[in-house]
Amino acid sequence: MDVVVNVPDKPVALLLGSHEPTIWKIVHTPQTRIAAIVLSGYYTQVLNGISSEIPLLNST
Repeated sequence: MDVVVNVPDKPVALLLGSHEPTIWKIVHTPQTRIAAIVLSGYYTQVLNGISSEIPLLNST
C-alpha cells in the first residue's frame, strides 16, 4: 500500500491495518511531522519509508 501524508499544520499519528500481509510505503511532505505509527493486522505488516526515530507499534 502506498500512503501519502500531507498534514503540515499539526502532528499526525497513523493507524494502518490490513487483514492480508501488507507492505506499507509511507511518503510524507517535508512539513508533515509523523508523531507515531500503529500497524495492525492478522498477518505480517511491514513498514517502509519512515525514520527509525518515529515510535512504532506493530501488532500482528
